[in-house]
Amino acid sequence: MLADGDITDESFPHIAGQGTAGNIVTLYDNGSAIASVTVDADGRWRWTPDAAFADGSHKLYTTEADPDGRVSGASATITITVDTIAPEEAKAPAAADDFGDITSALSSGDVTDDAQPKLSGRGDTGSTVTIYDNGAAIGSAVVGADGSWH
Repeated sequence: MLADGDITDESFPHIAGQGTAGNIVTLYDNGSAIASVTVDADGRWRWTPDAAFADGSHKLYTTEADPDGRVSGASATITITVDTIAPEEAKAPAAADDFGDITSALSSGDVTDDAQPKLSGRGDTGSTVTIYDNGAAIGSAVVGADGSWH
């Protein structure tokens, strides 16, 4: 179930809620009505879009109408972000030896006396970069607002 602030890679998100059995719930996305569904006998409603949600922010809220046509005020708004675009292909990290007598940037194949060379690189803001050594994950870093990680 999606909650306020969630990010999803699902462009056809399942959206559900509760209401009064028999009432009609209207779902709004960024202020425009996108669906109307009937609350079932158990007081639940659910909806999946026929067309994909566009990537980006979606501010969702509902109203509920009874059989006499009286409409409630708007529910609280939840904001979800649809992000179906994969990050760019990973680039090789930069490595630097900052220990011992000789310190410098390292190139592929270099020998170092630094058991923990500094690694850094660039990526999509907010993405998590995982560092592997011979196929085993050895650490991770979150890409900062400036697009760099270290």
